[in-house]
Amino acid sequence: MNISTAYIAASTNRFSGASDVTSEGIVIFGSSNLIGIWDISNDDEGISMTIPGHSGAITCVRVIDSHSFVSADDKGEARIWKKTESTSQWTSFAKFSAHKQAICALAVLDDWIATGSSDATVKLWKLPQDGTAVENLQTISLSGRYPLALAFARLPQSNSLVLAIGGTDKNIQLWTRSETTFVQSAVLGGHEDWVRGLAFCPPEAEGPLILASGSQDATIRLWNIEVYKKEMISRPQEGLSDDLLDAFEESLGDFGIADEGGRQISLKRHILSVKSNQEQSNINFMAPVKLNAIYTDTSLHVNRFLSHTLRYGDIGGQRLGGFVGGVWRLDGDEVLAWGWSGGWRRWRRKPSATDDDEVWEEGGAIGGHRGPVKSVDWSSTGTFLISSGIDQTTRIHGAVPQVNGPATWYELGRPQVHGYDILGSVFLKELKFASIADEKVLRIFEAPRRFVDLMEILHVSQFSENEKNRPMGASVPPLGLSNKADADGAVTVAAPEFRRPFEGELASVTLWPEVEKVFGHGYESIALATSSSRQYIASACKALSPEHAVVKIWGKDNADNWPCVATLKMEESATAVNFTAFDSQPKRYLAVGLENGKILFYSSSKLEPIWTLEMTHSGHVGQINCLRWRPGSGEQFREIASCSEDGTLKISIVQIV
Repeated sequence: MNISTAYIAASTNRFSGASDVTSEGIVIFGSSNLIGIWDISNDDEGISMTIPGHSGAITCVRVIDSHSFVSADDKGEARIWKKTESTSQWTSFAKFSAHKQAICALAVLDDWIATGSSDATVKLWKLPQDGTAVENLQTISLSGRYPLALAFARLPQSNSLVLAIGGTDKNIQLWTRSETTFVQSAVLGGHEDWVRGLAFCPPEAEGPLILASGSQDATIRLWNIEVYKKEMISRPQEGLSDDLLDAFEESLGDFGIADEGGRQISLKRHILSVKSNQEQSNINFMAPVKLNAIYTDTSLHVNRFLSHTLRYGDIGGQRLGGFVGGVWRLDGDEVLAWGWSGGWRRWRRKPSATDDDEVWEEGGAIGGHRGPVKSVDWSSTGTFLISSGIDQTTRIHGAVPQVNGPATWYELGRPQVHGYDILGSVFLKELKFASIADEKVLRIFEAPRRFVDLMEILHVSQFSENEKNRPMGASVPPLGLSNKADADGAVTVAAPEFRRPFEGELASVTLWPEVEKVFGHGYESIALATSSSRQYIASACKALSPEHAVVKIWGKDNADNWPCVATLKMEESATAVNFTAFDSQPKRYLAVGLENGKILFYSSSKLEPIWTLEMTHSGHVGQINCLRWRPGSGEQFREIASCSEDGTLKISIVQIV
């Protein structure tokens, strides 16, 4: 047997530094304790792999170069990864316990690494050479304040390093490397709340180095950093005429409350000296402007100097939870951001656009359940896969045919967004499913007309005219838990017409109407299954006394007895099992998911019911919650869906050799 991956759905962690992008367009992000790899240069093909290694949730990722990056987690561990040229696989080159508490900020420049932790320290490290360990060169104490953002740069017209530290004390600390150590050189005040983001813009020619700082006070400040010259005292700052500054200061009256005196602009200069290789240079820091920041709603803003140029996303509301972080592709023609639910949104500038007349359009991105995925199930034809998780959503996945190449898997609908953790969902028909959550009710949903039409447009499936006689869409009424049919399809965001839905649309306009509730259990539901004919539903609920749960394999004899015909010993607890039908050999296969995330594949002949272990696959790093072979798969290539406590859903292709 050989196995390959056809599809991965995974969310991105709720940390603003949990992702970065290489110069080649490879997005590297943290998903639970996994590293996700997404190649955005290949248009819309999704996540290519997930890499295990960390034991804690990944909080920070920073690219070193096109072949290496560093990641850090909430247990204080950091890892350096390198890509091997021969196999294009990422491997852990070095790991080190940087802090005893969570790492919440990370910065990299050349062979320097800075880590900031909730232990109120920032540590400076030297990247290892081959075969050497990571070296801790300096520890900076922040006197009980937590670092939230770090940024490295080289000072203009100098080889000296500057490290900017932002955190919970509202100020920005600037540390410069003089000779062998970093020393505190300046404290930049002005923000009125925690500083959560820092980024340097490298200078052009002999121009200034610019530092941007973003704060929880909803503002961005830009700081000029340039070589100090005595004549700067008498000449005005370039680009900042009196008329421009007067107009900008007048506009600040719109911020804040009059009783508080409004927010004031500061033009205070900070002059410091840096010694490097016995040479001394003077550097001038100045805060030229203060701009509006990106709010944590569903919008993303791009600001130019003293102007707000572009705005992406949706207008108003916290329905989707807002954005957590974002990255630029290095050519500046693409911007990406991930949200509170872990899904990404992506915008590209059209090639014909100019700086004065920019046109941007949204493109396809990635996403997945945030948190453990509890169940998966195929529709009767194998066209659709439904998944459910403790992020209180059910999701429909399907393969969309491509003009050039094989079909590509995407999330095509989010039919249920609930108020309880969803523990199981099963298809009853091609366009009908039942689900259970951490409540006493079993709910049944049917697809709306909008979903049926879109599946035909995308050539995912075809339906009869009778199947199209259904409500246009669904919506959730205020203070309600059930999806109600929406006859006219009136929604706040228009549904896509000729493409798959993107993250903002999945969360708002792909709901399915709830058509029935089934009551009967006295306690919260815990398990759900259907008969092979899909005419019967079995459900189970929690009980007051514990029950033993075993998997053993049973066969019916001629006397209608069910003796045990085989016992398979596992290295870990078995948490999921699923059979295939017999093939033409006749042979059938059994997949067994384990508590440690491995999947074991067994085979047995109908003539000799002896089970043989064919392959062990390390598909996940958390407990396997459900396994389902895809109906209608060929005999040489079979597909299996798996979901896990590690938060990922995967479809794997198993080649029968």
